[in-house]
Amino acid sequence: GHTHPVHAVSIDDKSTTIVSASDRALIVTDAVTSRVKYRLHGHTGRINTVCVSDNAECFLSGSYDSTVKIWDGRSRSREPIQTLNDASDSITSVLTLQHRGGAEILTTSVDGFIRTYDLRMGRISKDNAGSPIIGCDITSISDDDGKYCIATSCLNGDIYLFEKNTGSLLKKYTGGHKAVSGKVAQKVDAKGGGGENEHPTCSIACYPKKGIWESMVLSASYDGQVLVWCDSTDHAQWSQVNNLDASATFY
Repeated sequence: GHTHPVHAVSIDDKSTTIVSASDRALIVTDAVTSRVKYRLHGHTGRINTVCVSDNAECFLSGSYDSTVKIWDGRSRSREPIQTLNDASDSITSVLTLQHRGGAEILTTSVDGFIRTYDLRMGRISKDNAGSPIIGCDITSISDDDGKYCIATSCLNGDIYLFEKNTGSLLKKYTGGHKAVSGKVAQKVDAKGGGGENEHPTCSIACYPKKGIWESMVLSASYDGQVLVWCDSTDHAQWSQVNNLDASATFY
């Protein structure tokens, strides 16, 4: 079903729907039958990131063309129901947050901003990370207070942990990844970064998704390492991949 390299994939854990990005196309596949259900087109640049809302009601795609497109997962229409075009540079991640009857979309971009779209209130807020953002993940502070943290990985190699509702910087993790240069650095620069950024991360994740003070933030880098960041000194470097090109596939 894919005619180009796959740059992103997401699955809805409440259904059998897999969404993947192949160049400028968004491909929706049934995980049980392996049958391609839809091929959705509309972006003018390569799709970097995809996301599926609960029960596959909507699909979201973020692209090198600086837009996020929202697609109706219950409709036969092949046109996006909405396009978010607030970013001024490539979209690097898109996430959904559905809780307590509300729904939010969170995006990051190479322009350095985290944007949160509150769909119920019709409101957008943005926070500046101060450096081009490569990716992000989100986790809750606790099970009952509805507060969330956003972990972002930036092109300068730093990891920032923000409180979502206030935009307050809670933690900054830095100095863990090694400098890279040459062929790998050129690949990063081609995605919107500058030549001065030699410690780029290419992927980030939080685990578990609840209870940030017991959680770990994992970052993968073009230097071939996966690092674990947390408050405990019991956790150190988790694993290492010596082939730089292999680590680049995390992007």
